[in-house]
Amino acid sequence: MPASHTPAPGHVITGRWVLAVPLTAAVFAVAVLALPVAAVASVTWSTSFSSPSGYQVAGFAVRSPGDVWTVGLRPGGRCQYQTLTQHWDGTAWTVIPSPGNTKVNSVLDGVAVAGATQAWAVGTMGCPADQSRTLTEHWNGSRWSIVRSPNGGVTGNHFSALHAVTALSPSNVWAVGEQAGIRNQAPVTVPLIEHWNGTRWSIVPVPHAAVGALESVSATSASDVWAVGAGQQTGQSTVALHFGGSSWKLVTVPTPPGTSGALSSVKALSPADAWAVGESFPTAGGTGKILTDHWNGTSWQVVTAPPVGGPGALSGLSSVDAAAGTGVWAVGFWVTSTGGNSVVLHWTGAAWKQETTASTSNLFRLAVLPHNQLFASDAGTIFLGQFSG
Repeated sequence: MPASHTPAPGHVITGRWVLAVPLTAAVFAVAVLALPVAAVASVTWSTSFSSPSGYQVAGFAVRSPGDVWTVGLRPGGRCQYQTLTQHWDGTAWTVIPSPGNTKVNSVLDGVAVAGATQAWAVGTMGCPADQSRTLTEHWNGSRWSIVRSPNGGVTGNHFSALHAVTALSPSNVWAVGEQAGIRNQAPVTVPLIEHWNGTRWSIVPVPHAAVGALESVSATSASDVWAVGAGQQTGQSTVALHFGGSSWKLVTVPTPPGTSGALSSVKALSPADAWAVGESFPTAGGTGKILTDHWNGTSWQVVTAPPVGGPGALSGLSSVDAAAGTGVWAVGFWVTSTGGNSVVLHWTGAAWKQETTASTSNLFRLAVLPHNQLFASDAGTIFLGQFSG
C-alpha cells in the first residue's frame, strides 16, 4: 500500500508502494496535507473520480483517450481487501466487476492493454505475506477472469507478488514483481519475471546477481523490454533488467555520487530512449531526493531534477509516462517537517520543468494520453490534467 496509508493485513503488496514514499512517522502527519506549490501553471487539474472510502488506485493502462483502465483494491473479504478495476470511456469512470478470493486479500497492482478488446491485470492474492501468490486476470472484451499463473519463492516462504505488466500483443505479455529467495544461505527478495505466450504464463530466469523487487516494466518491441526496481536489503540500490530478445541481463543504473537509489517506474520510448525515476539516498545519512535517469541506447545517465520543496525536503518520484504530442511526465512528492505537496515534472527536451500539481500531498500513478491530457492518482482520487503549453 502507499506509505501514507495502512498496508493490507499480511502486507501482501510490498515493494513499489513502500519504495514510492518512504515517509517516517515524524513527517507523516504533514505529508497528508494538500499544500500549494509556487510553480508556473500550465496544467489544469480536475477530479475525475473520487473513490469511496478504502478504494485505492494502483495502475493505469491507456488504449485511447476514451478507453483507459485503472486497477487497485477495495474493502472486502475476510482478509479485508479485494480487487478493483475501473474503466474510463472518455467521460466518466465506471467500476467493472473483477474476481478475487474472498477468503484472502486479492489486490491488483498493474494493468496493460493487449489488443482491441483485451487487457491484463496483475497483483497478489493471499495472507499472511509469506504465503501470498501471484494473481493475473484477463479482460476479453466483456468480463475479467482469473488466469492461472506460476509462483516462485522457497520452501517455507512461498511469497510471490506481481507489481506491473506490459503487453506487446495478445501473445506477448510480460509481468514483473518479486519473490522470496536465498543468497549465501540467507533469505532475500529476488526479482520475479513471468511471460504470457498466448497460452500460459511461465517464469523466466533472471541473472543470479539480481536481488530486489521489480516495480515497473515497459517495452517498445519483443527485443526491447525494461524492468526496474530496488534492492530490499540494507543499503538500497537500483535494479534494472533488460530483455534483448533472448534473455534478461542486469544493467547498471547510476545514482548521484555518494548515494544509493531505488527505482519505482520506467518508460521505454525506443531502443535508444527510456526514462527511469525514483529516489536517491545519501549513504552517509540525510534525506532522499528525486532521481531521474535516461537511457541513450548505450548507458543510463543521471539527469538533474528541480530541487522541489527546498534543500532539506525529502522528495521522490513514483511514476513516469509519455505519449505522442504530450511528452514525458513524472509525478511524486516532497515533504519537510512543516509541509509538503505532490510533484509534477515535465521534460522539455532539455530539462525537467516543475508543473502545477493536483490538490493532493502525493501522486502515486500517472497515465499520459495523446493530445495533452494526463491522469494521475493519489490513493483513491483520480485527477484529469489538461496540458496547455
